[in-house]
Amino acid sequence: MNFKNLKYQILITIFPILAFSEPSQLESIHIKSLANGIVLNLEMDSIPALENFTAWQANSNWFYITLYQVSGDSSKLALNKLPKNIQNSQVIVSENSIQLGLQLYEPVDNHEFNSSEDDNFMVASLYYSSEYLSQLETIKDMDLSQKWYEISSKFRDWLYITGTGLTATGMIKDSNNRMNSQTQIGLSLLAITYIFDKIWS
Repeated sequence: MNFKNLKYQILITIFPILAFSEPSQLESIHIKSLANGIVLNLEMDSIPALENFTAWQANSNWFYITLYQVSGDSSKLALNKLPKNIQNSQVIVSENSIQLGLQLYEPVDNHEFNSSEDDNFMVASLYYSSEYLSQLETIKDMDLSQKWYEISSKFRDWLYITGTGLTATGMIKDSNNRMNSQTQIGLSLLAITYIFDKIWS
């Protein structure tokens, strides 16, 4: 058989399958607001490739996530109850994509997508800037006289993660002055958390 003809036969067979393949179905959206950002759990009937997910921060404080090759029922996906850090939301369903819009009080500095194919969940993690985190009242006004056993383990873990993030970002941001104010805040937070952890654990 002619190789050239075989190549065209394969393309003719595969192209309709690729062109008319069923998009994934977005079944529900769950949003959680954290001190350092927003987490979206997207429940789907199947997980498309990560390349089908894009996101960007607009100047109007709207953050958009576009899911290509994904469909869904806009009436079922409407976000009626929003966490306090989100002003407004929108879900736009088109023929082969869904766009999620979140109007935030604080802009997103970074984001990442992760998937769990066993549970058919796509997780979108949206992170605030390290500058914003360094100004959080939770850190600045932390009552150091409070007994450590009264602080939840989740809050302790958050302090470790935030301290590490601030330290790393501060050192990377200014290579000429690695001990800048942001690095110092991060190291101080790590030291305080470590001391309380050792004394009252």
